[in-house]
Amino acid sequence: MTVSISEARKRFGSETAVDGITVEIPEGAFFTVLGPSGCGKSTLLRLIAGLEPLDEGRIHLSGLPASGPGHHVPPEDRDVAVVFQTYALWPHMDVTGNVSFPLECDGMPRARAREAAQVHLGTVSLTQYASRKPAELSGGQRQRVALARCLASGARVVLMDEPLANLDPHLRTRMEEELAAFHAASGATIIYITHDQREAMALATQVAVMENGRFAQVGTPEEVHDRPASEHVARFIGQSAVLAADFAEGQADLGPARVPLVAAAAQAQGPGRVVIRPADLRRADPGSPGTLTGQVSRVTYRGGSWEALAEVPGLAEPLPFTCARPLQRGEVVSLRANPVWALP
Repeated sequence: MTVSISEARKRFGSETAVDGITVEIPEGAFFTVLGPSGCGKSTLLRLIAGLEPLDEGRIHLSGLPASGPGHHVPPEDRDVAVVFQTYALWPHMDVTGNVSFPLECDGMPRARAREAAQVHLGTVSLTQYASRKPAELSGGQRQRVALARCLASGARVVLMDEPLANLDPHLRTRMEEELAAFHAASGATIIYITHDQREAMALATQVAVMENGRFAQVGTPEEVHDRPASEHVARFIGQSAVLAADFAEGQADLGPARVPLVAAAAQAQGPGRVVIRPADLRRADPGSPGTLTGQVSRVTYRGGSWEALAEVPGLAEPLPFTCARPLQRGEVVSLRANPVWALP
């Protein structure tokens, strides 16, 4: 199911939570809305679900109007399923009952619905827990029950509101794999809300970075990371230094050294800013031409590699880089830049 949003706005009193969003989400996409708390992510999800009415704009599902001026299709008629952060399982029902409930609501006899639920429990590897109550499950298992319930509902759009926020880090990694498998098995269009950029990068086919009720950039994970459209996006996605530079002849003059620009930004001229990420920097021989030499101000071991910041005289921000060998604070390092991105 495609999801088309045109000039959507939602206000709460004097606050505008969603401010003129327009986007076309293709059928079968894993579309992640990424942004800090309070930027309007969850409000946008509730508008798509029909849990909130639009103040302005339109929402179409598979070309059919769902929300618009004088028109509001109720949530139960939108063929949309929602996975909340709290999972919203019925505590008095066992796992099978939670999964079969949407089928029973659609008129399927109870025995047949419970039988059909077993198929979906098998998809999320929960068959052995079919008779347990939600309170007897781990957070990751409860999440999978919620996913199986979505499969059972047959909804063509699945909305997920920070579904991994309550899980421990090691469970998040496992559940990312489960979510990818769920997406492949269901073929549904998934709209996924998160503030965790690592989750967004790992799961999405498209990422929308949200800021103050608007989309700052929409693109593939690679596009928003490697070619951010604004300083906000550059700083929100991954580690970076955003530095003033003078552009000429496909290079950026940072002051201490000139660095090359990526081909897509090579036509930039005059003053501007560059984004330098850890992958853009590599160790170089001290004193060699074109290097940036500075002192290590912070080192963090990340299991097999070290993340560090280097303070370079003449640069307003430290440079983030990685190294395969141990580093010490105060150590002098020389870095050479690969082609870097110039902000539009």
